[in-house]
Amino acid sequence: MKAMTLNLKDFSLPIDRIKEEAALHRRLILLYAVFTGGCFAGALLYSNTADTVSEYINNALEVMFDSGFSQNLQITSSACLIPQVITALCSFSALGLPFILLCPAVCGMILSAIISYLYCNFGVDGAVFSLILILPCAVVFFLMLLIGSNEGLILSEIVAGSVFSAHRQGRGELKGFLLRFVIIIAVSFAVAALEAFCISKFGKTLLF
Repeated sequence: MKAMTLNLKDFSLPIDRIKEEAALHRRLILLYAVFTGGCFAGALLYSNTADTVSEYINNALEVMFDSGFSQNLQITSSACLIPQVITALCSFSALGLPFILLCPAVCGMILSAIISYLYCNFGVDGAVFSLILILPCAVVFFLMLLIGSNEGLILSEIVAGSVFSAHRQGRGELKGFLLRFVIIIAVSFAVAALEAFCISKFGKTLLF
């Protein structure tokens, strides 16, 4: 009977493979880190300025609960589309990178502050409200925002490279970027419409 030997190399982490994957997805990793940092900043902001933030969020929710679908759609579509439009516009600038990174950070901070407010002031009802009416649409919205920001970083890098080289982006490639941004904005608007409908119909029932 042969003795079994244990080769520790078989259990070692594939560092080179991890480095390759990290390099391949470096933009998405950066964007996720920025978004996560924004979420922590939002929770910290709420804990330090609870009264001021609570008053602002409470007033905004009261307006939405007392409004119809069309007015709520204006509010939610503004919240969902403005970051996407800023990202798309900044993508065509060589100096757009910091503004592209700022969008997921600020949106993460706002989302975290709202959820913190709901849980701290309404307890289980606030958690249920967040779970049913906020998080499903927020997940899709932030997925679109991360995809759009990733596209924006790529395009911004290309524009920055063209400034210092003779290479110019072809019309076909730019058309592809524009088409993806249009799809991202369309999906974000659909998410905003669903959020407005749910808050108009079920918001006050779930929270009060």
